[in-house]
Amino acid sequence: MKDLVLRAYQAVRREQDIEHEDTYKPDLRDNAQDARSILLEALLNSRLPETLAAIHELADQPELGQMPDRLRQMAYEIAAQISDMTAHPVAAYQALDRDGAFVPFDHKSLFTAMMTKLDTFEHDFLHAEDSPVDALRLLDQETELRRFIAFWLRKADQGFLISHKKLS
Repeated sequence: MKDLVLRAYQAVRREQDIEHEDTYKPDLRDNAQDARSILLEALLNSRLPETLAAIHELADQPELGQMPDRLRQMAYEIAAQISDMTAHPVAAYQALDRDGAFVPFDHKSLFTAMMTKLDTFEHDFLHAEDSPVDALRLLDQETELRRFIAFWLRKADQGFLISHKKLS
């Protein structure tokens, strides 16, 4: 999206913008100016961490040289909005306190929990001093590998119910 915004500002240069007074009939140039503004607005509304880097890069471009401070301020505001996390439900905190296990409460938190577990598994599997990687390479049955993964996940976290049959 950043590249598209930059290209729009290169093709439809701000110094060539038409300033209208009173009433006017929009022409092709006005439509191009509107399209350029809509692209920038779409980037600013994406509210992703990648957006912040893109805005800072655009602020350094000569095509957007008339508003670098405003772009940096917008990046700051977007960063503040991104950092305002949604509160977890009370039930999730109660379960964490009671069971010592995080209970995902939506698709995003479930995905995050799953990816964290998989990253931990990969690290332990590849780098732990007692890693069974050499023994597992000798297995000729996929079922045995699935059983090992299910056992590791069960041992590593009591908050998930794992069956090696569900891993296939």
